[in-house]
Amino acid sequence: MVGGVGSFCLRSKKKSEGYKGKNKWLHQQFEKGLRYVQLVEDHQQVGFIEYSSRVVHAEGYIMIHCLWVSAVGKGYGTQLLQKCIDDAKQRGKKGVAVLTNDQTSWTPSKALFLQHQFQLVATAPFDFELMVYPLVKM
Repeated sequence: MVGGVGSFCLRSKKKSEGYKGKNKWLHQQFEKGLRYVQLVEDHQQVGFIEYSSRVVHAEGYIMIHCLWVSAVGKGYGTQLLQKCIDDAKQRGKKGVAVLTNDQTSWTPSKALFLQHQFQLVATAPFDFELMVYPLVKM
């Protein structure tokens, strides 16, 4: 795994203004605690996870912004998720949270999180669900 560097979302067009803007923003956020971890196999990015302690106001929680893998069934998602959980434990956090939506292509689906004991704690319109992996009793 490689931390702190990245090509970010592979769906983005690298010459687009949106990609350039996100890239600039991400580099600024690294100084504020943003973590970006790539999973590399045979010199190819096969997955990444982006997380921090911001975005959703959940004091003491790490929030997963994005989780992407190139192939399912190889354990890439589990490895990245475990890295995030281990980081949260090491930093003394209350847990890890993620906003899921099985109806969109830009938020993670909940299947991986359910497999790893994340709990559904809130829902919102348009099929959004807030899931939490608690590290302390809720």
